Amino acid sequence: MTEVENELKNICAKYNLPQRHTDFQIEHFIIGKEASFYGRVWQCLRELQQRYETLQAIERDLLDMNDNIELEELELQKKKIKIKNNVLPANTDFSEIKARKNEIMLQKQARKIEYMQKDLEKTNHRKSDVLSECKKFIEVFNNLINEKSFVDINEPQAQLEFWNAKFGSELNLHAMLNHPMNAELVKSVLALPNESTIKGQLINAFDNLGKKLKLQSN
Repeated sequence: MTEVENELKNICAKYNLPQRHTDFQIEHFIIGKEASFYGRVWQCLRELQQRYETLQAIERDLLDMNDNIELEELELQKKKIKIKNNVLPANTDFSEIKARKNEIMLQKQARKIEYMQKDLEKTNHRKSDVLSECKKFIEVFNNLINEKSFVDINEPQAQLEFWNAKFGSELNLHAMLNHPMNAELVKSVLALPNESTIKGQLINAFDNLGKKLKLQSN
């Protein structure tokens, strides 16, 4: 192993960087970026469902990997027994070649098992990272539903609140950045029910703009 390879190995062993979202990212970006209460609840539930499916897949992989490692270890034992029982004639070139071939075969089998064990270790680390994310998502989810009861995603009033907040946030962002209004966004807002507050505000804004342009043309 070269000096660089050795240093790389030591750094990776000493400093751990989990392959997961941080609690900060989960709280402020994945969930926090949602503009409404129900948007945060539903997004949190989506994230939990996705990770539950991921954990189920990881568990299946772990079962297969453990079985495969055991099979390879049994194969290694079988090869050792076979070599031990296959006594070669002494002091022949053939016996030296055969012995070396047997040695290489056992080395390869042992390496194969070692690599499989390393893959198993990585998969266990992946499981640990997913569980850490789940712990944070569960915490956020429980805090949210303690604040207000969970409602089905098809509940009309919750949907109206969700889209009012979502489209309102996007319209405010366009205004803050002084960007022209997106036509598809405007069409979506106008497609909301008449009781939508953001739809009413947009229509009033268009009416006021029309009156202003009419006064300027007179």
